[in-house]
Amino acid sequence: MIELHPTIQFQGPAAAKKRDVNEAARHELAAAGVFWHRTYLKYHFAESAYQRYGGVFTPRMRYYVSRKGHAKPLVFSGDTREKALRQGAVRSTPKSARVTISVSSAINFGSGAHDYRAELTATNPMELMRLAKRVNTGVARRINLLAKSRRRTFA
Repeated sequence: MIELHPTIQFQGPAAAKKRDVNEAARHELAAAGVFWHRTYLKYHFAESAYQRYGGVFTPRMRYYVSRKGHAKPLVFSGDTREKALRQGAVRSTPKSARVTISVSSAINFGSGAHDYRAELTATNPMELMRLAKRVNTGVARRINLLAKSRRRTFA
C-alpha cells in the first residue's frame, strides 16, 4: 500500500492570513482618512468648491458677498474652518473609515437652502478614485511586507 502525504507551502502574499489582510485594510483606510482630512478638506472652504463639488454647494447670495467681501462656502467668521482643519479623529475597520471633525453645532442644523453637513462631506469622483488607488496600493504593499517571511504549510 502506498501512502501519500503531500504538503503545500505558500510563500509571500499567498501566505497572508485573513488577519493580515484585515490589518492592512484597516491601517490603509485610516491613512486614507487622514490624507482626505489633510489634503481635500481645505478645498471645501475655497471659492472653487462650487465648481469642484457640483450642485452640492449652494451659491452665496449677492448681498452676502457684497457685505462680507468673499463668496467662500462654509466660511462665516472663520471659526468653522479653523476647527474643521484641525486634526480630526479617524476610526477605521477593515471595510470603512470614519473621520470625525469637531466643528460648531451650526453646521449640523442645515438652515433653509443650505445643507452644511453635505457641503462639508462632499467628495468628487476624482478624489474617490485617488483615495481608492492609495488604499489599494497601500494594502498590497502592506500585505507583501507582512507576509514576506511567512510560510503557510498545508498537509
